[in-house]
Amino acid sequence: MNAKRVDDVVRECLEEYCRRAKCLRTIHSNKAERATKWHHVHLVVSLVFAMFLSILGFVGQARLEEVVGVISVETFSWWYAVAVFIVLVIAILGLIFRVDERASRHYRSVESLTEFLRDTEDAVALSAGKARSLEVSDLTLIRTTYKGLLATLPPNTDKEHAKAKGGDVPKSERRIENTQFFVTGVMVDERSEDAQLELFTQIITSDPTRMAILTAVEDRLGDGGWVVGGIIRDPVWDYVHEYDVATPVEDVDVVFFKTDESNRECEHGIKHDLQEKIPNLRWSVKNEARMHVLNKNAPYESVQDAVSRFPETATAIAVQLSGRTLRVMAPHGLRDLFELQLRPSGPSCVDAMLSRMSQKDWLKVWPNLVLQKQEPERKLCYLQKMFGLD
Repeated sequence: MNAKRVDDVVRECLEEYCRRAKCLRTIHSNKAERATKWHHVHLVVSLVFAMFLSILGFVGQARLEEVVGVISVETFSWWYAVAVFIVLVIAILGLIFRVDERASRHYRSVESLTEFLRDTEDAVALSAGKARSLEVSDLTLIRTTYKGLLATLPPNTDKEHAKAKGGDVPKSERRIENTQFFVTGVMVDERSEDAQLELFTQIITSDPTRMAILTAVEDRLGDGGWVVGGIIRDPVWDYVHEYDVATPVEDVDVVFFKTDESNRECEHGIKHDLQEKIPNLRWSVKNEARMHVLNKNAPYESVQDAVSRFPETATAIAVQLSGRTLRVMAPHGLRDLFELQLRPSGPSCVDAMLSRMSQKDWLKVWPNLVLQKQEPERKLCYLQKMFGLD
């Protein structure tokens, strides 16, 4: 077996170990969360009944009778005995189940699995980027590490494995049956001869991370939430540049449109919920019903109106998941995105586009991007000076 074939086989095996580790991490993360909740409940109930018992003992039957009226010694003794019994039962249950220790064990398991995943995914990325070739010794090391890790993890049931495999994980990897495409307000079916739409759908839906993001937004906002920005644009630019290693996912931009909730509190609440679903990403949530003020535009009529006024046409694209349908909103179409054209959405968007190009170093990350020279002479001189264009 040649070196290239060995590298491919080992990489496939490492990817399988990553899938198993992710499944285990989901199980222990869920169990840690449940154990933590039960631990908090146990602490609150213990504190309430301990305080009740302390008050009864401190006040005594005589003082209590002065406060609440006639109370017999038998009644007081009965309530005191009940409080003592409940505190004793709570203490015994805490010793039996030890939910705090269980939560700690599961959290440690999540940390160990995350570390294993990081090391394994780094090896896979180096191989995919042709920075180094994987060998059988790498597989042996990962296998040994994985087995040692399994020996330290708390046991799990088959039901928990089935739920992690068949429930939470596949939801973000579900098969998309059809696509709806919105351009200039007209919906076009996927069966139309639009190769770019078909390729765009394939690029987005083949990425588990982006499907997980779309699923989280669908769960929280339904048909009102749309994912926009680099999380949608960058994988297409990576594909056209033929990059083996994808540009890292850092920010996720989500937009919606609600005229009756034009304050930031609503956005913060949605952002908090999405952050809990996928905590390792930086979320940005904006209600486009109020963003025209910050962008110094006329009021937007809808999400599509707002997206159509994004600075450059290649970024003026929004995606949403609706059941098994991928909905793509592209007011300016997809051509500029796939042809790597940096074109302002309108004359008033030139400065904003230039500023974004400079801040985000687009031409360094994707050098084949083409800056359109359709602006006034002042803008052309500015572009030539900044980017050294002819």
